Amino acid sequence: MKKTIVFIAFFSITTTVLFSQARFGIRAGVSTTDLEPSQLLITNPATRQEFSLAVDDAKFGVHAGIFAKFPLTDFFFLQPEVVFNSNRVDFERGDLNEVFTEKYQYLDIPIIAGLKLGPIKPQIGLVGHVFLNSSSEFDLESYRQDFQSLTLGWQGGLGLEIKKVFVDLKYEGNFTNFGDHINIGDRSYQFDTSPSRIVLSVGLAF
Repeated sequence: MKKTIVFIAFFSITTTVLFSQARFGIRAGVSTTDLEPSQLLITNPATRQEFSLAVDDAKFGVHAGIFAKFPLTDFFFLQPEVVFNSNRVDFERGDLNEVFTEKYQYLDIPIIAGLKLGPIKPQIGLVGHVFLNSSSEFDLESYRQDFQSLTLGWQGGLGLEIKKVFVDLKYEGNFTNFGDHINIGDRSYQFDTSPSRIVLSVGLAF
């Protein structure tokens, strides 16, 4: 019983200290997705004909959200974020020589650890992508999207902190291959590479 009381007291004091020193804020920015040129060979279930499906262009994405920075020591901090992310990709369908667009919305939840070296902040951490919504111009009757509800990746980069202004430039890699949501008929398709992004964010602390 005494150990439990001591633990609760220690946890309460630690949490209070962390929150009293924490900085909260908002952030927004842009990202660019890098996808290696590759294509899928799709079989149309209705006609049994094959056609290619390739990434034509990955557009700039936008994001906005909130963050909290918890200083664990004078030089080490933990920074969780909750960010709404929207992006789009153009695909080219080979048999029709047409380009169609898909749009995706995710809730990104990075948990970043970093060092504070003056205004410079080297940082690295994990990020979870919670699928929210998507839309597609692909008009093949048997095509359906089947997104995983949660996928994981990682982020690393440098930040700049000047008073209340935060600027972060991060590289993001993912553990899931791109296109794993593509289902045509009873077959699932995915490209042989995982997507990566360059993420630029500007934040303002309260």
